[in-house]
Amino acid sequence: MGNSNMLTRVPKDAVLEVPPRYVNVSRLDESESSGMEWHHIERILRRHWKPSLAFLLGLEAILLVVVAFLHTSYQSTATLEISPVVSENVGLRDTSPITPTQQDYLDTQSEILRSDYLAIKVIRDLNLDHNTTFYSPSLIGRAINRVKVVWSGSSKQASDEEKIDGLLKTFRTGLAVNQVKNSRLVEVSFESRDAQLLTSIVNDLVRLYLDDAHRSKYDSTLKAAESLAPELKDLKNSVDESNQALSDFQTTHEGAQLAGTLPQTSDASADSMGQAISSNPVGVRVAQLNQQLTQSIGDRLQQESNIRLIQENHYDVLPQMKDSPLIQELTQKRVDSRAQLAQALAVYGSNNPQVRKLEQQTDELNAQLNAERGRIVEQIRGAYKSAKVREDLLRKSLHDLKGQLNSSNADAVRFDLLRREAQAQSNLYIATSARIKELAVSGSLAANNIRVLGDARVPFRPSGPHRFQILGAGLLLGMIGGVVLAFVSEGMDDKISTLADVERISGMSPLGLLPASEKKWRGTLSNGNRVLGRGQINGRSVPVLQFLKEKPNSPEAEAIRSLETAIRVSAQLKENPVKTLLITSGFPGEGKTTVATNLAAALSRHYKTCLIDADLRHPVITSTYGLKREIGLQDALMKPELVDELNNTPVEIPSLTVLGSGGAIPDAIDKMTSDSMAKLLERLKTRFDYIVIDSPPVIPFAESRWLSALADGIVVVARASTTTRRALGWTMNILGDVQPQVLGVVLNGVDISVDYDAYANAYRYYRTIPA
Repeated sequence: MGNSNMLTRVPKDAVLEVPPRYVNVSRLDESESSGMEWHHIERILRRHWKPSLAFLLGLEAILLVVVAFLHTSYQSTATLEISPVVSENVGLRDTSPITPTQQDYLDTQSEILRSDYLAIKVIRDLNLDHNTTFYSPSLIGRAINRVKVVWSGSSKQASDEEKIDGLLKTFRTGLAVNQVKNSRLVEVSFESRDAQLLTSIVNDLVRLYLDDAHRSKYDSTLKAAESLAPELKDLKNSVDESNQALSDFQTTHEGAQLAGTLPQTSDASADSMGQAISSNPVGVRVAQLNQQLTQSIGDRLQQESNIRLIQENHYDVLPQMKDSPLIQELTQKRVDSRAQLAQALAVYGSNNPQVRKLEQQTDELNAQLNAERGRIVEQIRGAYKSAKVREDLLRKSLHDLKGQLNSSNADAVRFDLLRREAQAQSNLYIATSARIKELAVSGSLAANNIRVLGDARVPFRPSGPHRFQILGAGLLLGMIGGVVLAFVSEGMDDKISTLADVERISGMSPLGLLPASEKKWRGTLSNGNRVLGRGQINGRSVPVLQFLKEKPNSPEAEAIRSLETAIRVSAQLKENPVKTLLITSGFPGEGKTTVATNLAAALSRHYKTCLIDADLRHPVITSTYGLKREIGLQDALMKPELVDELNNTPVEIPSLTVLGSGGAIPDAIDKMTSDSMAKLLERLKTRFDYIVIDSPPVIPFAESRWLSALADGIVVVARASTTTRRALGWTMNILGDVQPQVLGVVLNGVDISVDYDAYANAYRYYRTIPA
């Protein structure tokens, strides 16, 4: 036997790390991308409904026991309105009051209501430490505390501290302080088994909280008033010193005297320097001179422009020339005279007296016009000289006042600062005195920012526990947990359960499925016939289901007929005719013998068929049909001519010939994996149309590989909820060398009521149709 037929040990994770060589990647991607469909979810829930239901019932039972031992409790609530207050801090500086934000203030007051400080006051005020309804340690708790005292040798004081800690824990457990959203309301509630007691606790807690707030305000105002007495005296001295310094400075500085008429303001941060400078007379005079100098420079520049036009003989462009009525009149007369002269010359000639008269008149108009122009030019030149002289005088005056201005401004500003400082000190002194008087009054008043809107009242209806809600929530959680448990179980289950699993692992379209046998099949039918053939193997009985023989109208029998049709269709698609069918599986117990037996019976309905029991290690078929062991496969391997004498035909199936395992011979396995087996099959092909071989499992035994090479078609059997994905992938890898001969995979033992409900409904429907 060659090396290719030897069993090779595959590492544990080999199948998972290296995908089977038959995997159809496109189908795999399409399957994964389609997501989990509803029918797949339903299938998972059908398969794992028992642990899911057990989880649900167990959770409900636990909750039922818990709610049965829960005590009935009551709750009472008081409502407070708490508004932030302005800080009453008083100091020597006029600072803005500090106003806390509403949320921060409410958070602070809520924590005060939850504080152990108030809790201990309530416990002592109502003697809750002696109230067994409020605090009653269990027997186990008292025993543990006693053991701690004895074991550690702690004192009675330590024991009392533990009791106080227990009281505080009980108080914190029942107390609830909640802020009403988007409001200034705070609800204080307490939960306990005693309705009267919890009402007293809430009202006493609110009363102590109000007393503490009033006492805190009174103490703080009293301390503030006492601490301000020496500061007020120092402030009075500062006011006197500031006023004296202001008076001395005003007496000795001229600028300060001039600025003494400035209006006084209470705003010490105003622009005092600008006001003092603007009121200084020297500064006012300088500002006026600057304005006049600017105007004078403008006049001088305008006259310079006119002088430049005169020098360039552009007299007509001068504004004075254009605006002079006399020049305009003379110019018009000259134009008229020239027109008359031109007309006379044309009519009378140049020697005519009238012409000469007109010439004299024109010359006289020219002389008057030139004289008027000369007068305006002299007037412009005089104005230019006057503007220049005025500008020089203003510059000189401004230069003389410049030295006085700086000194005068400094005095005025200094005086204004001293005056404002004295005014600020005086205002602070007055405000501080007024606030001290206010503190003396407000300290004796109760806090007006906290108002009780509603006292706690004795409840007439229990607040809990909500037993039906707890059980309902438990039911919902149980259902969710059951579903999660079903999916977890499905994810942890490595076994094949659906045709989709078969296609994904093997990469081939499944040939069909074989439903799981019903329970009534495992006994005796109503007519007393046994439905199980049994073979004796090592002293134990092995069942072989014969669907076509015992119950031909069952779903199992119909599945066998469908499988037989699928194999024949698949065989016709092959290039070479398929006459030898090898039925195998990965491991024992997956139903290959059942499939081989029933498939051979189905083929024998139309063809002469031979069924070979090639599983020499466990020859179940031989005993199932009650065959003698004189003539069988092992005998035929030694003497092929015995095949011609073979007549092992069941009475019920005349077209089926069964070749059992035969008598035991030495080295039968080696003989079957030699050329003798090939020759035997060739001899059988001459007598039969189909040969069905029940092969040993592929993974543990080597002879299956040899038989797969001799077969024309191979059918792999996998059992639902038994065969693992690893085993099927390993099986397909082993059969990789004979891949063309593999017809497909049959999924055996499928619970059609769970995985293929429509499949089962179809059988139920047709069962109701009368024959």
